[in-house]
Amino acid sequence: SFKCCYTFMLNPQGNIITDAFVFNWGDSYIIDAEAGMVDKLLDKLKSQASNDINVSDASGSVGILTIQGPIAQDILEAWLLGEELPADVFSAVKIILPDGKDVLIINNPRTGTGGFDIIADVESGPLIVRRLFKILGALDCRLAGWQAFDIARFEAGIPRFGSDIDPSVIATETGLAEKAISSTKTDFVGFDVISRHSNPNSMNSYLRGLRLFNDIQVLPQKGDLLEYDDQVVGYITSSLASPKFHANLAFGYISKDFNKIGNILTLRSMNFESPAQIVELPFSKNFV
Repeated sequence: SFKCCYTFMLNPQGNIITDAFVFNWGDSYIIDAEAGMVDKLLDKLKSQASNDINVSDASGSVGILTIQGPIAQDILEAWLLGEELPADVFSAVKIILPDGKDVLIINNPRTGTGGFDIIADVESGPLIVRRLFKILGALDCRLAGWQAFDIARFEAGIPRFGSDIDPSVIATETGLAEKAISSTKTDFVGFDVISRHSNPNSMNSYLRGLRLFNDIQVLPQKGDLLEYDDQVVGYITSSLASPKFHANLAFGYISKDFNKIGNILTLRSMNFESPAQIVELPFSKNFV
């Protein structure tokens, strides 16, 4: 069967080199990582691969199209008449297009609602897009750009590598370790550190969601400090003026002694200071 997983690549200190989705393509694996990490990821994999394993950049020959949202399944069912879609998250099915090319369909909700990834040869891209355009029009939907996708990801309380996750943090501090790291394997790089920090009380800080006051004039930047009683207890990683919730939201790492849900901290930016409350993730839990 074809499957997918979300994972971290770690260094020996348990820090995150990059995150990635790994797709089982049958006789090979496709890794989907942040574009800026491709060269580093290739170098790392090539240095560890045995001689009988070929590692190469497939971005010029393989493409990924993602369909996200509450009616993602309706869109795919209209396109793949009679084909059974993967029901479980990270499960996948392979189908054959009219041009004879294979396409992998993965159940992969990237924005907190239903969602699917389509992996195909780039030569099949025009055929897939033309068909989907017709379906989107019939369902009163349209293609979304990267900014809209990233806003939906943020509003779903899903952190992103490069802003909320980077090589300066240990994997267990992100809140994603259970999803991204195997609980049964012990032979991966960084295992010793991860095993020592499996208990939340052993971590120095933890990634939290924050709700900011609506009257702030400028959103905080990465690195802006969070304080409690004039003591620095954390920092902001990213922020958003949410169009869905009509609220200012942020992610930030906060010291274990001060990161209780409901705590109110002081956000200290270059130009202002303002209260910031630690809230549950996903953010939707706070806007019932």
